[in-house]
Amino acid sequence: MAGVSVTEEFDYEDNPDRFRVNQEVVNRYGLVGDVHDEVAARVAKEALWPLLDMGCGEGRLGQAVDEAGPMVATDLARTLLLQARPPRVCSDMTRLPVPEGSLGSAAALWCLYHVGSPIEAIREAHRVLRPGGLFATCAPSIDNDPELAHCFPPPKPSPFDSEFGGELVKEVFGNVEADHWDTPAVTLPDAEAVALFLKGRGKSADEASELTKQVEMPVTLTKRGALFWAYKR
Repeated sequence: MAGVSVTEEFDYEDNPDRFRVNQEVVNRYGLVGDVHDEVAARVAKEALWPLLDMGCGEGRLGQAVDEAGPMVATDLARTLLLQARPPRVCSDMTRLPVPEGSLGSAAALWCLYHVGSPIEAIREAHRVLRPGGLFATCAPSIDNDPELAHCFPPPKPSPFDSEFGGELVKEVFGNVEADHWDTPAVTLPDAEAVALFLKGRGKSADEASELTKQVEMPVTLTKRGALFWAYKR
């Protein structure tokens, strides 16, 4: 459940290492799991194949699915996409190269806040699903990581966050189920860990080093957000 901040720009094609640093922080210092296993388990339990992974990054959902069923991965960041499980397609989430009504499920995990108009991506997910198909998406809260809020400027309005993202899903699908969380999820034990976290959030090495001096360690970050589910009627 350790999603990125809602203030971040989409720069993963030009700076894939920032994406990887974020993943490293979660893997090394996370206290709870992420949503990928939960989504993979529900899709498998309900046999909602094929699965489309929208904005797949390096394919963490594909790793969770393993060989449980067929899926396809899409992302705009080619450098990251090459690490995902094939088949994979470089694609904008708002213009999917997928036939209408051809999929059993679609997921857009930790990515809709990178889209200028996320409702267009949600409509695309609805279009490619067959009746009864499942859509899953998630986002952090605007108040994610409050313990390090002083290290960043006030957050800008997000196109998609846990506070109102469910309303966008409901607008398209007519229904939505929300699983919210507000929990200690990442503990950064020392200056090296805090600096790594800050670099993953876009700070330069010098900025991260200076800001680390303002943090009392160890620091445990509170993760707030939601996972949304909806079925196509």
